[in-house]
Amino acid sequence: MAEIDYLNAATGNKIGNISENQALKKFLENKRSNSISSTKSVIGSLLGAAGGSEAIISLKAMFHDILPSMINLKEADVYCDLNCTPNYKILHRTNFVLLNGVGFDGHNASIFLKEIA
Repeated sequence: MAEIDYLNAATGNKIGNISENQALKKFLENKRSNSISSTKSVIGSLLGAAGGSEAIISLKAMFHDILPSMINLKEADVYCDLNCTPNYKILHRTNFVLLNGVGFDGHNASIFLKEIA
C-alpha cells in the first residue's frame, strides 16, 4: 500500500493503539514511510461522529497539502513504531488517505479517500 500518503488512526488508549499499530504494519507490509496521526488527540473521541469528523479533517488536509499533527506527542511508545506526525503540521502533498476507525466491542471500519482532480 505504498500509495497511501496519510493514515488517520489510533483509538487513544494504550492497548488499542498497540493492537492497531500491529495490524497496520501487517497491512502496510511493514513499510513505515506512511505518515500517521490521530486527530482524536485534538478533538477527542466523538463516538458516533468520530468517523465523519476525521473524514472532514482528512479531506481538509488533502485540500491544503498538510499532514495533521498529534498534540501532546513527546515520545512515541516503543510498541507504536509507525511514522507518527509530530506536534506540528507538516506541508506534504496528500493524494490518498486511509481512515481507520476502531470502536468499542471490536467494531472496525476503514475508508479510503483519494484525490481525483
